[in-house]
Amino acid sequence: MLKCYGSEERALAAVQANPQVINPSYSFPNTMIESKRVLRAAMSEAEALEVMRLNPAVLQCGPSLEVLGAAEIKAVATARSLGTRLLPPSLRVPALALVLAALGYVLSQSQNADAAAAVDALKPLLGAGLASIFAFVLYGAANAGRSAKRAEEK
Repeated sequence: MLKCYGSEERALAAVQANPQVINPSYSFPNTMIESKRVLRAAMSEAEALEVMRLNPAVLQCGPSLEVLGAAEIKAVATARSLGTRLLPPSLRVPALALVLAALGYVLSQSQNADAAAAVDALKPLLGAGLASIFAFVLYGAANAGRSAKRAEEK
């Protein structure tokens, strides 16, 4: 961690933001060092440190980052950071449970006339959320393909 972050203060901040980065089941020193190397190949040191600050788990990716461009890596880091700031840890599991319960309710009650008003209210919210996830995945897949072609050309 220290080798990747360059200072004890930044490394400790990363561990506090995402304790999984030091879990030996998910993080390996060589993978972390390779991740940092790939980040540095795609962006400046300052940009790499900012991405690592926003999303410490990026160091668990290793060479799979090579197919992504700097813009995609930064976008994922920003989205992850935003999600972390908007939902404190104590609310993440209940929020996920609420979304899944609402989705289950919509799916199970879509033919029930008594529940039509609730279903009609939930459908646009769930649709917008799922559509934005789908669009983000589609965008990432399209750009990963372009990034892979650029990597092959080098």
